[in-house]
Amino acid sequence: MKPKSNPNEAIQESSGKKRYLTYAYRIAMVRDKSIRYDMEISNAFLGASLICKTIAAAGQDDREHLIVVMLNSKNRVMGTNLVSMGSINSSPVSVREVFKPAIAASASALLIGHNHPSGILAPSQEDILVTKRILTVAKILDMTVHDHLIVDTGTRDYFSFCDKGILSDLKTEAARMIDHM
Repeated sequence: MKPKSNPNEAIQESSGKKRYLTYAYRIAMVRDKSIRYDMEISNAFLGASLICKTIAAAGQDDREHLIVVMLNSKNRVMGTNLVSMGSINSSPVSVREVFKPAIAASASALLIGHNHPSGILAPSQEDILVTKRILTVAKILDMTVHDHLIVDTGTRDYFSFCDKGILSDLKTEAARMIDHM
């Protein structure tokens, strides 16, 4: 009997035995484009610059974009990924999608960044909640999140969760949540 194309469907063999078919998957990263940046990312200003360049390369900076910058164990940039593109005032965030490229690239650490097309850089309650969820998953996966940056791609201004002390508070809350699991 010819194998069926749908996975996990029973295949009746001529011997009368039932067998099942599944697929074997291989995950590969696809290099999409090159983004030039000036130096190693050692502070929020340089991280915000790379996030602005990544958003510019993606196009349509009149909408919110969520970017993940993947770093190796020496905190050198391995690559960037556009996780989501939303509307003028929001971008849907699936924490799973934040970590998918980071896991595939074997990243040790991350910078998270998104733009506010309005130019108002203060984080929203949703920004804070999403950051807390990302930090919780990062701790479980043994990855470090160095910062969450909100950028204005027009002025290149930015807001750093780390510089404002918000990131360390959220990391503490995330650790407490994990301890109670």
